[in-house]
Amino acid sequence: MNDRIHEYLDGERDRASLTPEEAAMADRLDEVARDAASPLRSMESVDLTHRVMAQVNALPAPRRKASPLARAASWLTRPREISFAWRPVYGMAAAAFALVLALGVLVGSPGAGEEIATATEAEDPPVVYVQFTLREADASRIALAGSFSDWEPRYELAPTASGVWSVMVPLEPGVHDYAFVLDGERWVVDPDAPQVDDDFGGANNRLPIISPRGS
Repeated sequence: MNDRIHEYLDGERDRASLTPEEAAMADRLDEVARDAASPLRSMESVDLTHRVMAQVNALPAPRRKASPLARAASWLTRPREISFAWRPVYGMAAAAFALVLALGVLVGSPGAGEEIATATEAEDPPVVYVQFTLREADASRIALAGSFSDWEPRYELAPTASGVWSVMVPLEPGVHDYAFVLDGERWVVDPDAPQVDDDFGGANNRLPIISPRGS
């Protein structure tokens, strides 16, 4: 079968355009097609619509997946039987929990737990004990004054046999300026210690103190 006969069978070519040989072949093909289709036309058509719909209606309805909120609500509202067996360890835990609650109420209530609050107060600043010395043979009384005493000569130095006067003073970490007052009149500095200008034409000694805590 050539393309011209194929086009005729497909309805794309008129029979008059075929040659006698092509027309004879086309007739034989038409006859074969009618013979093959004859049994099919004699069969009774079957309507399956009703049967299919009956099967569909018999299927269970699809379950709709519940949302997480709906599942949580269902779990919370579902009746449950709860049993509890008392054991000694439960009693100890309950007693400890009650004690913690009682202490919390005691500490948090107004006017209570003052001793506890006192114990948790911030620690005082660290103190460093510094020994101040001055070699002076011509004085009968020497006092120490500085920025740590509002420049009041509050600390009296004690003389030693070697002619060195000395006093121990507790100071907080920081930078301290100081000077010595001889016989209540004359202000002098230690010539062996670092000195700074006192802004009045004189000088003071300066002592930096580092915290023993390293802060």
